[in-house]
Parts: sequence; structure tokens; C-alpha cells
Amino acid sequence: MPAIITSCGFLAAYQRELSAAVSVPVFASALLQVPVAAAVAPGRRVAILTASPVLTDRHFTGTGWSQRAIPVVQMAPEPDSHFVETYVGNAPEADIGRIEQEVARLARRTVREHPDVGAIVLECANFSPFSSLVRRITGVAVFDLHTLGLHAHAATDGCGPGDR
Repeated sequence: MPAIITSCGFLAAYQRELSAAVSVPVFASALLQVPVAAAVAPGRRVAILTASPVLTDRHFTGTGWSQRAIPVVQMAPEPDSHFVETYVGNAPEADIGRIEQEVARLARRTVREHPDVGAIVLECANFSPFSSLVRRITGVAVFDLHTLGLHAHAATDGCGPGDR
């Protein structure tokens, strides 16, 4: 069965509208995985790494959960970071080594400032190439656009009308 996966986590606010507009499953944001992340680390907080810490309950409830039900903390690179310059400011060139260092610093800062974090969701698709780095540094489960795609494929593969 075909499915739609979007790459910007901020589309979480429109999950229901997007799903209602088409006849195939829609996976609008890596934030759909926050309940799974919370299940992996019961009693611990889920960190959401985002390009900009402006996510609201509208984004969370759009994907079926709330901050009241699942404790989260939002963490983001510094506003003047190369990551933000590149992916939010559309810089003409990206220094991947520099971005990798910034993501590593963000991962370390996340677990240092929030030692109760038990899992991480990388809301911004641009963090996905660094998910294994984040996992190694933090020692916790990490969910991203790639794991969302794996979940979507596993859930829908062989579910089309001609597959019965």
C-alpha cells in the first residue's frame, strides 16, 4: 500500500488535515514516534531535537499526544549555528564536519542539562544523518525520519487491496 511521509516535523500540526485529504496513510512528522519513544523509556522524559524550539501542543496533539501525557523537552542548536544557517537560513554551502560537531554538542548538552531523558526524537529531518552519532553520544534510543519511514513501510507493506 502506498503511503505519504513528509520530511518537516512542523507539519505535525496538520497531520489530521493531511490524512483526511488523501486515501492513503500519511506520516506527517517524526513526532508521531514520541509515544513509542516514551514507551522505550517509561518514566523518563523524551527529548525532541528541533531546528527551532517553537513546537507547541498544536504540533503534539496533531500527532495524537500532549505534553501533559508525555513529558518532553525541546532542544535546538544555537540560533547562530551553522546548522541553523544551513537548514533554516538556506546558506549556499554546508560544512558537514562543522554541522556534525554542532549536533554532537547539542546531544551532549541535552543529556547533561536533562539527565532524565530516556529517548530522543529528531524532529528536524536534517538531523537524521546524525542519528547514530546522537545515539552513541547519549546512549539512548533515537527516532528520526528514517525510523518513521521504516515504521510506515513495515505497517503498510502488503496491505493494498490486491494483496489480500
